[in-house]
Amino acid sequence: MLKLVSVKHPSAGESMSGLSRLLAASSYLSDNELADVIVENCSGIDSLGLELFLRAVPDLAARPVALDAAIEVTLQSMRRSGVEADEAAANLASTYPALGPAIRTAHALGEAMVSTTSLAVSQNGREAITLPFDVGPLMANGTARYQLHQLLGVGSEGPVYLAQDRSLSEPGSPAWVAIKHVGTVADEAIRARKVIHPAVVRALDKVPGPGGTWMLVFEFVRGGSLEKKWGGKTLPDRAESAARIAVQIAKGVQAAHSAGLVHRDLKPGNVLLLDDGTPKVSDFGISHNLNSRAASDRSGSLGFMSPEQYRGASATVQDDVYGLGGVLFWMLTGACPNGANKQAAIELLSGGAGSRDEMLGKSLAGADEDLRAIVLRALAFDPDDRYASADRFAYDLETWLAHEPLRWTRPSLRRRYKLAVKRSPRAWTLAGIGTVGAILLVMCTGYMVGNAEVKREIAANELLSQKALDQQQRLQDANMVTALLAKYLRMSSDDAAGPNWLHGLTFLESTFGSRAAGDVTDTEKLWLRRVATAKSAIAEAKAKGQGDGIESLMLESSLCLWLLRAKNGTEALKHLDSVEPRWRKMLRPDDEWFIYMDVFRWCGELLTVDPDAPDAKERRMALYTAGVNRSKDLGETGRPVRMLLDKMKPIAESVEIVPRRKPGELEPATANDSQEK
Repeated sequence: MLKLVSVKHPSAGESMSGLSRLLAASSYLSDNELADVIVENCSGIDSLGLELFLRAVPDLAARPVALDAAIEVTLQSMRRSGVEADEAAANLASTYPALGPAIRTAHALGEAMVSTTSLAVSQNGREAITLPFDVGPLMANGTARYQLHQLLGVGSEGPVYLAQDRSLSEPGSPAWVAIKHVGTVADEAIRARKVIHPAVVRALDKVPGPGGTWMLVFEFVRGGSLEKKWGGKTLPDRAESAARIAVQIAKGVQAAHSAGLVHRDLKPGNVLLLDDGTPKVSDFGISHNLNSRAASDRSGSLGFMSPEQYRGASATVQDDVYGLGGVLFWMLTGACPNGANKQAAIELLSGGAGSRDEMLGKSLAGADEDLRAIVLRALAFDPDDRYASADRFAYDLETWLAHEPLRWTRPSLRRRYKLAVKRSPRAWTLAGIGTVGAILLVMCTGYMVGNAEVKREIAANELLSQKALDQQQRLQDANMVTALLAKYLRMSSDDAAGPNWLHGLTFLESTFGSRAAGDVTDTEKLWLRRVATAKSAIAEAKAKGQGDGIESLMLESSLCLWLLRAKNGTEALKHLDSVEPRWRKMLRPDDEWFIYMDVFRWCGELLTVDPDAPDAKERRMALYTAGVNRSKDLGETGRPVRMLLDKMKPIAESVEIVPRRKPGELEPATANDSQEK
């Protein structure tokens, strides 16, 4: 149960003295921790001076996060005393010229955060309230149900107080609520009560206030605002933490949309946090009816409002999608999406998308490419380019958190592979890496069978001792190849694996195709078993509905290469016709993987040229030349293709003629194949 630290109201001198001692005792803390102490204990205190902080913490000027917090609470205190924000900042900078840049920065960021409808209490005709203050219906003992104890902050329509609900309190266990003091209209309570969701602050009651005003009663969220709790903190998993918080906020906003409301003032200050970090959307003071097409005013927060909201257009869910993107942008970068100050925000909101998009992109340069795409889509200048709903925004963030590809970005094969490794590192890695792992499974399956055949051959030819010894030696060589492969995979980096997975396949081609097979018969059986096992695995994946998965597509693409290396162009083209359209649905047209596909196809066509045709040599040479020229567009990753083309060169030059074979029939193995590499 939450407890108020004290309901005693000490004198100003006692309060400042105690605060000074607290700050001095906290000076050993880290910069971020000290900032939290300042925000937690000094927000809402009147008559604060920056000198108090500088004396209590002598090295405060060298601690930027804590200094920023001290300046901000001092400026807030000055504004509450009636000093205009610009004047307060100017006066403070004049008093402390050495801290002028820090003071101006804090003021600019504060201005971007402040809602354009956050008016002083006196501007709405509300009477000043002296705490504690009783409101609400009288209970049986003659006291009012609610007692206001402390000012928590100022919302879009009025100040918010911490209050005790006496009807639910027990001795030693007070029940706390948050009460907002609004004007003569209590629409916010009616609107907020329509939204019931764990990520939305609940509206509980409304009671008459002084002078014909209203007091709106909400659940009290103890943890404070996202603005205060998140700002300045460094987390090892900052991006993932920000995405998870944004998902929950978006689901709460979607609940509001489902109830017919557009929030229109999403910002870090309007997201409250429970003690466990769970976010709750608050302050529906300027929310609009989703079904209303009437033009609206410019109410909202300049730092986070959408361009069309700034222009006064009617409210749409895209206003909140923009706000959601803005909050996530702020959590990732610490900056407001519309600029660092009021003037910058007005210029960006009034102008076009050009310079603004460039600024957003630079700020997100260090973010993961898919997370950056999500943020930029939510913050698109044109509402038609944003997410259609808050729910869809949340779905894409959950997709990113699950390391799944965002289909609408048409991710490259390299990106899909990298995500697949993150999703299932054990399934995709062998000693730290392994796209080749899936292919290795097929190849090793063939070798296990091949080795069994070797053993049977040894048993059947015991009298041929020399051959038995040779076969045993090949088994030892196969074990050595396995160890070599494991070493190769360990030495490969995670980043290099995606584009270079065919290097691993090439490695397997050379090693498994030579050391483990010492004669023509072994080589032929090896190729037949390898291709048959791969086909079986592909058929099984398709039967399970997994034929379009990246693992299945990569295996079938490997099969194409194996068939080409076996000089079976007919079968290779058949599988290319099957696999290429599915790749094109997944990848961008300019993905380098299609260079491989092109070369594979030309090699397949080269192998199937009718040797009896009068222009057979010219056609083979033209296909070979096209493949060579296309492979020049590849860098280091093109080595497997170039090795394949080396194998095709004698055929193209008519040194070697490929006989016609039926589909599924492999080229008879030769002694040269067994000794290759």
